[in-house]
Amino acid sequence: MAPKIALPWLLEEDWPKWSELDARLPAHEQWLVTAERDVETARRLNLSWQKVIVRPDPFVVWCEVLKRPVDKYNRSIFAAVLSGQPGLEYYRRATTQELSPNLGDGRAQEAGLEFAI
Repeated sequence: MAPKIALPWLLEEDWPKWSELDARLPAHEQWLVTAERDVETARRLNLSWQKVIVRPDPFVVWCEVLKRPVDKYNRSIFAAVLSGQPGLEYYRRATTQELSPNLGDGRAQEAGLEFAI
């Protein structure tokens, strides 16, 4: 069975924070039109897919830990990690190893960054 495509899904309630993080994001309504078109394309092509809600705070912590830019590309990787996609063990393992000693202040748990490998 082929892995599901993880479509990063951004919630309207998080849009002010997303807009701060990525000035290139359009208004939520415009983003939603594009995202829904991606969903329709996946359906039409009979691809296995799932919407993965990506919240800004956990995503930013993840990017900080892995020293990755906060951008669209990494939102896609983060969504795939959250969905349990195979082949991304490095990101899960690195995140888990880095979070333990460096984020003992509770940010990891608040951000929901606890991965089972």
